[in-house]
Amino acid sequence: MEPLPKISFCLTPSEADAVDEARRRLGKHGVIRNRSEIVRLAICHLRHLDDDSLSAAADQVTRLKPGRRKSATK
Repeated sequence: MEPLPKISFCLTPSEADAVDEARRRLGKHGVIRNRSEIVRLAICHLRHLDDDSLSAAADQVTRLKPGRRKSATK
């Protein structure tokens, strides 16, 4: 197996909650997956969308400011 790329990205709190909710729902059916696997599951489904559906889904995503957030000064 070739090395897997490490990719870092940010989620809004509600998106992170949705990932955790998907994990809980799967867990109720005995399917245990980590957060990375849930995100990859979503990517698999994105591949099956036609261009119009993908564009409509993209319109539902909040744009976040890129880069690291500055830590609060004390």
